Amino acid sequence: MTPEELQAYLTESTISLAQTYIKAPEVLKVGDSVLGTLGNFSVSIGKAKSKKTFNVSAMIAASLSNGSVLHYRAEFPADKRFILYFDTEQGQIHCQKVLKRITKLLYLPGDADPENLLMVALRKYDPNTRVAIIEALVDKDDKSISVVESVLSRDKDFEPFAFCINEDILPELVEDYSPTEKGPGRPKKPAFDPHFDITESVHRCSLEVSFKDGNIGSYEDFLAKLQEGYQSQGVKLNYNKAVALAKYLRNKRMVVKEGKLYIYKPDFVY
Repeated sequence: MTPEELQAYLTESTISLAQTYIKAPEVLKVGDSVLGTLGNFSVSIGKAKSKKTFNVSAMIAASLSNGSVLHYRAEFPADKRFILYFDTEQGQIHCQKVLKRITKLLYLPGDADPENLLMVALRKYDPNTRVAIIEALVDKDDKSISVVESVLSRDKDFEPFAFCINEDILPELVEDYSPTEKGPGRPKKPAFDPHFDITESVHRCSLEVSFKDGNIGSYEDFLAKLQEGYQSQGVKLNYNKAVALAKYLRNKRMVVKEGKLYIYKPDFVY
């Protein structure tokens, strides 16, 4: 850590009697006991078959209604009442039963999804894909990542890129960063989805071409080889799409990174 970085941390974290500190809002309680505050994590644990899901359902129902269910009492600010529910253990049918239970606790019609709840069943995905989906929905503003882009340039603008500070206190490229395409006034197109927009056979043929010379040694070469391989099958990839594809291939373990090498795994399960 540099002296400048240390000073910045100390300035931010030093406690002083001359300062006024704001207490984190208490948003979920049982009686006078606080179970949840904004900006912090709380964990509900229990033994197998101890009705953990029923317990969580009651907490969610209280939070959605901003009222009381069982002894849970919720007091969320008006702009903090949207709930994401991720289930990594149960299938879609069982998750739907949980959702129906929550709606019953809220006295909603049996066929009405709560407007401020998004329930996502992730059991069918591999762990890497689950994490990618959760991160995409939960960490919109990552303060550890800096984005570099061209605003006013006398020459050709460069593609935006992002970096973070690694464990050695050095700037390191964020490989999966994909800048948001700007296009005011133009109709929005559906987001590129490598899974639905490209068939399995095209993926396989393209990757055979991309890796025809063996493993790939750098991220930029990896992107370039992907663009070359998929172009051979009639799929044109701009930089953003190549980044999205690279992330998808690694999440699905169609391509893995070992050390500094990108390695194609032709025996992948699509």
